Formats: sequence, C-alpha cells, structure tokens
Amino acid sequence: MIVIAYDPDESGPRHRAIAPHRRVAAVVQGIGDASGLPTGSAHDSPAGCCDREGLNGMTKRSGIDAVHNFFARVWQAPQDYDAIDELVVEDFVLISGGKRIESRALFKEWVRSFSAVIDNLDFEVVESFENHDGSRVASVFCLTGNNNGVFGTAPDNAPFQMSGTAVWAVREDGMLLSNRVERNAFEVYQQLTGRPG
Repeated sequence: MIVIAYDPDESGPRHRAIAPHRRVAAVVQGIGDASGLPTGSAHDSPAGCCDREGLNGMTKRSGIDAVHNFFARVWQAPQDYDAIDELVVEDFVLISGGKRIESRALFKEWVRSFSAVIDNLDFEVVESFENHDGSRVASVFCLTGNNNGVFGTAPDNAPFQMSGTAVWAVREDGMLLSNRVERNAFEVYQQLTGRPG
C-alpha cells in the first residue's frame, strides 16, 4: 500500500510504502485539525496499535492505526463490543447525525442498539485520512447487513448497504476521544421502505 503524505514545507507529495491493513483501500495524510471536542484525560492505552517513537522517547501511536484497530475489533465480523472498554476514553463523545452521546458506557449501549437491528453486520473501511500528528482521523466506510428493523422498518431480512463518514479525535497514546459520524440513512430508509427518491 502507498501513503501519499502532503508536507506543507515541501512543494509536492511524498510517497512511502506501508504494510496493508485488512480491508483498507487507501490511507492518505493531509486533513486539518478541528476544535470543539474533548481532549480527554489519562486512561490505559489500547492493545494492537502500531507504536512510533516521539520526542524524548515518548511512545506515540498512529491515529489511523488506532481507528482501524477499533473498526477491526468492534465493527468488523465477528464483532467484539467489549473491546470498546479498552479503546475509548471514559468520557468519550459520539455525535451521530447531530445527536450527542456522552460517556463510554452510553456509547457502548448505542453500538449494541444500532447493531441489534442489523443481521450479518459487516464493515469495510474505504479510505482514511489523518492530520500531521494523527490527532484527527477521517474515514469513509461501508456497512452491509440484513434488515432486522433498521430505522423502525419491518424486519424483512432485506440486504442493504450503508455508507458513511466518521471523524475521530485521537489521543497521543491511541485512545479514542470522540467520533462525529454521518451516514446515508435517508437513502437506506427509502430503499428498505420502497419509497421513491
């Protein structure tokens, strides 16, 4: 896999080869920071993320690796929802379609509820981007499954595909601080109910 990294101090992109991550189509660095989300406090670091040495010997973790580790353990089959306890901070914030959900416990409950109405749930990362220090990561994803009552529809087992974008805040040690996610929910609802677009 090739990473295209844009350095503001250089005139063009640099390319470097990295080991491929399972089901990740591309990784590109170069988005800016955003504000207004929590910075987090001290918590244990997640297992399974790639370390990199920072200044003064501090261990830093790639933001993309941290997010992809979360996707692989929590969303990709077979799902392990208890991994949330290891990978996100206690005061984690999810903003889903404008609705704010605060705390690791409530986020875990939301994930279980969301998943309960999707049979054969699987998840694929299409593309991810991170900023210069890995503290912000944006991912485009594709979720597939069978309808077991998604959006209050009749659980008719109809197959569907949902795409979305998630923007994460990642602490230096790889713990996830927050996630803002948007999905093509209206289009999926139209598909499942047979309503015209």
